[in-house]
Formats: sequence, structure tokens, C-alpha cells
Amino acid sequence: MDEPAAHPRFSVVVPCYNYGHFLPACVASVLDQDVEVEIVVVEDRSTDSSGEVADALAAQDGRVRVLHNEVNLGLIGTANRGLAEARGEFLVLLSADDLLAPGALARAERLFDADPAVGLVYGDVELFEDEVPPRRPDATPRWYVWPGRRWARIVARTADNPISSPEAIVRRDVLDAVGPYRAEFPHTSDLKYWLESAQHADVARIAGPVAAYYRRHGDNMSAVHFGEPLVDATERLRAFDSSDTGPTAWDARAARRAVAHHFLWMSLVLSGTSEDGRSEHYRTWATEIDSRRRFLVMCRVTDAFRPGHGPRLVPKVAPKLAGARWRVRRTLGRARWRLGARRVVRQPVTTPGGSASRPAAPAVDERRTARG
Repeated sequence: MDEPAAHPRFSVVVPCYNYGHFLPACVASVLDQDVEVEIVVVEDRSTDSSGEVADALAAQDGRVRVLHNEVNLGLIGTANRGLAEARGEFLVLLSADDLLAPGALARAERLFDADPAVGLVYGDVELFEDEVPPRRPDATPRWYVWPGRRWARIVARTADNPISSPEAIVRRDVLDAVGPYRAEFPHTSDLKYWLESAQHADVARIAGPVAAYYRRHGDNMSAVHFGEPLVDATERLRAFDSSDTGPTAWDARAARRAVAHHFLWMSLVLSGTSEDGRSEHYRTWATEIDSRRRFLVMCRVTDAFRPGHGPRLVPKVAPKLAGARWRVRRTLGRARWRLGARRVVRQPVTTPGGSASRPAAPAVDERRTARG
């Protein structure tokens, strides 16, 4: 049986509530990583056999520790307890129903060691439901490194969360600076955490290989409690509006504008359909969160394309306009992410045995600009 290190490089915290049937696969995906790792499973007073499953896994491998909550603390309280008990230099919060991809932690370790200014690393996520997707040949890893505050500003311009969560790895120094996850943000505690982390360190993404597998099912908290688009958007705006730590006032305004534009175009697509009532509700809500004259003028312009206000082709034209807008914004967004990076590194692909498939040094595109 493998014994735990006193100070492992990685700690993976696994909150578990009624996910005992998912837990063995989750733990196995971590133990298979080719790094020094400990797993801290925090069992949150489950009503299934999660506690027994976790204890059995700990008995099989000394790198697994199990904490049993005396009372149900909920996801955020359970996660915070596990992070407080973790001993690693780099920390991962992994839901018991998700999986790490092979080699994910080793790739992150190389980046952390190469760039000490980086405090948060994330990568690509693959969604699945029942069966884990077959492993694809590893793509060439590419490192994108952004000054933290610039990364937060780019995120604000979309008001979306670019990190699903299982693929995120935080340096211990950043965790200590930011503190625990905040219970007042039940839906966006992770987004809030990334934004606050970006105020203390640079942020990096490893593009190419899959970093983690995110399981989609009906019991996901985001689907159960925050599946309605307006509720989701409201919670995301709360993460940007709370400027005590993390996002600036500029970030909050940019996020509000992005959300308002999104719901204005959603209302246009839904107008004249069976969702016409929701369409009007979306338009009204958008004008409440962005009352600038420029935006109100745009609302009046889009009104001309709604049924009853324009030509009969409106039901066909509106979705096409919305689709064209989405494609343009996606292209501009990709350019913004790439041009905003201070460093881009193309890594050589390594074989399972650890040797590089091509000996050439990684190509580096340095953008040495001021941080912030």
C-alpha cells in the first residue's frame, strides 16, 4: 500500500454527498496521476453508503484520507473543511462525480515550476454522462499565461465562467491569500474564487490535452437550483458586482453590459414563438441592468425585427442575425484571449513512457507587458 508524503506536491479535495457510486472512479483517476499526491475525501453525512465506500478506499491506499462531517455542511462548507486539512503545495477541488484526465497534474506541475508568478492553472474539460469518453491521443500542450487582472477583465467582458472547476489547480500561496470559498455565493462561489485569485497571481491555461471530465446528470447543483437562465445570470452578476475583493467597478459594468446584450438577442430569437412571453421578459430585464442610451437605442433597433414590427421574414431573419452575432463574438473573444496573454508556449508532446516525441525545444511567443 502506498504511503502518503508528509508534504505532497498536490492535494485533491473530494467533497462527497450521496455520490458513493461515483467515488471509486474519481479516486482512481487521481491515484493514477504520475505525481506526488494526497486525496482528502470529505464525507458530508450522506444517506447512502458514501462513508463506507470512502473508508474502504482509504484502507486500500494510504494516500487517501477521509474526513466525516458530524453534521451536513453543504458543498461550500465541506469543500472549505477539506482545503483547510490539505497539505499539498498545489490544490484541486474535485467533485466526487468528476474525473481527472491522465497526466493532468504532471502537465500543471511543469507549468507551475516553470513560471512561479502563476497561481491558478486550468485546462480543457470534456463533458460526459454515463461512460467516460475514450482517451484521445494527447494534443500538443500550449501554455497561455495572462497577468491576473487582465485575465479577470477579459472574463468580465463575457460575464461567463471559463472554468468548469475540476480542471482548476491553485497554488497554496494564492489559497492562503484568498481564503475560503464564500457561502454567500452558492452558485458562483467558484467564479468568485477565480476572480479573487486573479488579483494575487497570474493565470494560465493548458490548451490541447483534456485536463478533466465533467459529469452531466440531473443531480448537478447548477441544474437543480440555478438552471433558469435569468437566475444563472443574476448570480453571475453578483460575483462581479461585489467589489470588496476581486472584480473592479469596470469589470462589474462590463459584465452587466455583456449579460444585457445576451438577453436582448435571446429575446429577439424567442419573439413570435411559443416563448413570446419570456421574450418580452428578457428584453425588459436587459434594459433594467443596462440603461445606457446606446443600449436603449439598440433595443429600439432590434424591435424593428420583431413580429408585427417589420417584414414577414422576421421569424427567419432573427435567428440568423443572432447566429451571425454569436460567431463574430466568438471569433473576437478568441482573439482577445490570445492577444491578452503575456506568454504563449508550445510544449513537446510526451509519450506514456515520459520521453518527448520530438526533441525540439518548445516554441515561445513572449509578450512581456506590464502586469495588470
